[in-house]
Amino acid sequence: MYVLQHGIAMDRLQQRIFWARDMLKQPEFVFGPVTNPFTVCWLIVSGERTIETDDNELDLKRGHLLFFTPGTKYRLLPGRPNDSDFHYYSLGYSAVLDSVDLCDLFAFPRLSFHAGNPELQPLMLLWEQLLERFEQIAEDAKDRPHLPHFPHPLESAAFSCAYLSMKGLLTLWLSSVMGLLQPQLAEYPRQIDPRVADICRYIRESVHLSPDLDSLARKAHLSPGHLSHLFNQSLGMPPMEYLRRCRLQLAKELLLNTSLSLKDISLRIGFGEQSQFSRSFRAAEGISPLQYRRQWKSY
Repeated sequence: MYVLQHGIAMDRLQQRIFWARDMLKQPEFVFGPVTNPFTVCWLIVSGERTIETDDNELDLKRGHLLFFTPGTKYRLLPGRPNDSDFHYYSLGYSAVLDSVDLCDLFAFPRLSFHAGNPELQPLMLLWEQLLERFEQIAEDAKDRPHLPHFPHPLESAAFSCAYLSMKGLLTLWLSSVMGLLQPQLAEYPRQIDPRVADICRYIRESVHLSPDLDSLARKAHLSPGHLSHLFNQSLGMPPMEYLRRCRLQLAKELLLNTSLSLKDISLRIGFGEQSQFSRSFRAAEGISPLQYRRQWKSY
């Protein structure tokens, strides 16, 4: 009997669901421009609309699968008065392998068309199961006890079982999506230097400490120049730009998913002063942190 003695890269995949939504919008409904701190995928169920992203306009219709990777700016344009309602499934999730989003790792297409593909129906069924399970989890999460000294308390056996079931559905959903897209994907993913992956992991875990380039280089036992070279080779950006993006991504997640004050958020992402955090956020997003929070609450 064969035993898997060597590690499989996908064992290191980190997954999380932020939302699963069934969206039915009238022609006059618009939003954006917005950016997400995590990947958002849409499946168009019915209707037609146009979305603007990266200065391009994409016409959407039934059967389109659409991906917005973290930091992508997009907005939904208004439909015509006689258009039918626009119906789509939306999934906000994170799937990261060795510090790189799975969409970037395998070069997922931004937009792909699958109407008539027999593999689309199983994906829709999985999505509907995710919608149902997410609603159950969200409802049950409201009843979890608040333990101020334990920010991440262990949940009950029933809640844990339901949550693991939802994460299992996410894994099946990702597998179904990759199967659907496989003819368009890179055969092999981008290779990430393990030293870069280790420092990326350290940055994400230590973002509140605001590490500088010299301390990161010492952590990797490399010179600052060599570390910067490896980062640019693997990720196309220097270490401090990766830190900046991690800070911004975490700030957005906290703005969307918590009621923390701006002062608390600024401390959690390594800014000594709230004013410095607000200036940096506005420079990156074009709006203030509070405007970003209010903008998303309106959808």
